[in-house]
Amino acid sequence: MSLHFKDGVTLDGIQPITISGIHIAATVYESWGLDLVVTSVTDGKHSEGSLHYKGLAFDCRIWAIPEHIMPSFMRHLKETLGPSWDVVWHPVTHKTHIHIEYDPK
Repeated sequence: MSLHFKDGVTLDGIQPITISGIHIAATVYESWGLDLVVTSVTDGKHSEGSLHYKGLAFDCRIWAIPEHIMPSFMRHLKETLGPSWDVVWHPVTHKTHIHIEYDPK
């Protein structure tokens, strides 16, 4: 499994469930022949109330994923993480990354 963290990513305050989510996401990336690069965990600027600040969210780089496979890739990622995880990508609002957060309903 190839897992990398962008320079400057802070893991201070990360929750154990988030570490598990990163591992699961890395296995999905690997199954598609991709390296996972985590670009943010508890660092950076996020919307008010973001779960990043609670150590329950992370962002994944998507530069190496062709846009035409993103729907299938996203479906695989969501199914593998399960219903307690929100997995968000939109070509306008999240064009550089996938946002993943642990948010059980």
